[in-house]
Amino acid sequence: SSEVLRKSLADDTLLSGVATRVSSASKDLRNALAQQRLAVREYKEASRLRPRDVETKERLRSACMVYSRLQAALDGPKPKPLRRFLAHYNLSIRYWDLGKAK
Repeated sequence: SSEVLRKSLADDTLLSGVATRVSSASKDLRNALAQQRLAVREYKEASRLRPRDVETKERLRSACMVYSRLQAALDGPKPKPLRRFLAHYNLSIRYWDLGKAK
């Protein structure tokens, strides 16, 4: 029984370590996103002050691209709205084939 308890404690510490790393990675991603948001704001202001500066516009474009990628990584995959329709459509075809169409 002490072996089972020891193994259970080892599993708990392993899981808590994984959870800590995941939350730390998520926190790091949120911090990077906030920093990138600030960079985009600053480059927009710089671009407003010097509208013909090509280098500033390139940096703004690059910062916006990185910001959008970080935001997409934080948000995760988007839901697919067509799935509910497909599920209903597939069921209606199945019931039609069974002769139970309404």
